Amino acid sequence: MSPAAHLCGLAAAASGWRAREAVAAYTVEGPKNNLPFCAELLENAEFVSGDYDTGLVGRMRS
Repeated sequence: MSPAAHLCGLAAAASGWRAREAVAAYTVEGPKNNLPFCAELLENAEFVSGDYDTGLVGRMRS
């Protein structure tokens, strides 16, 4: 793996961590929202790896 590819992989991992932290820290009072689903999605191995398709939500809900 080239150094540039390694750095891109590290950046992607860091951005995923930041996204999970942001969703976990966000609070919405009042209206229903999809933050719990967003948190679940950010923990999903298929989504995190980038190897997913439009059937991912259905697989997550089955």
